[in-house]
Amino acid sequence: MEKTKDPLSYKIIGCAMEVYNALGPGLLEAAYEKALIHELQLSGLSVASHEFMIFSHRSHETKVIRVRSNDKEQRLT
Repeated sequence: MEKTKDPLSYKIIGCAMEVYNALGPGLLEAAYEKALIHELQLSGLSVASHEFMIFSHRSHETKVIRVRSNDKEQRLT
């Protein structure tokens, strides 16, 4: 694989590969997400998780906020 010229992208991809190599395939997305967040923090990066997104479907704009409280996800619309 060609090394990217962007140091941040290189660091993020390296963290993702570290997580995948450690955990292997077949786990739920949440397991990889938690491990990747931890790996990114260990590498010195600041990580924000579960912010909000705005999307539009058939001219209807919706804002979805995902909040984690004691590892229980809540969706507020």
